[in-house]
Amino acid sequence: MGLKEEIIKWLKEENLEVSEIPIPKDAPIEWAINTMVNAPFRVAISIQRPKGKTEKFAFTMAVKVAEQHKEKIIKMPEQERANMIGELLKNLYMMCPSCITIFQPDINNPDNIIVTKIIYQDKITPSEVTDSVRILSNAYGLIVTHFTIKLGGSFKQGEQTVMHI
Repeated sequence: MGLKEEIIKWLKEENLEVSEIPIPKDAPIEWAINTMVNAPFRVAISIQRPKGKTEKFAFTMAVKVAEQHKEKIIKMPEQERANMIGELLKNLYMMCPSCITIFQPDINNPDNIIVTKIIYQDKITPSEVTDSVRILSNAYGLIVTHFTIKLGGSFKQGEQTVMHI
């Protein structure tokens, strides 16, 4: 059994939904799978093995910022916006110091927030894989909660900053 199949097995043992992602031939990815966490939020996490970087695996989760939240962010005074985003980044870094957090298109006016955790092959174990999925699921919850508390809204589906699939 290859490492990809082992990872799929470990995720399924945790009762997580798993599906393979078709990869275009020219993509810089050797293979990728999606796993879906159902509680407390429904969160999709992609696990990828980059081409040429066979010792690394990227576990990635993305959040799309809701339109209602983007409108409020744009209207905020610059210092208030910086404080809000800074607080979110601080909390994400405290939750996962080794994660890479990217704001697209930029930190002042994010459409998407992407959090990636890199795991090296020598660290791949069932507990490391499932812990990484939990950390990213918790990062999703932290982002959604932060935006909902700071900018208003509710936790009803469709009324919050939502997962980007």
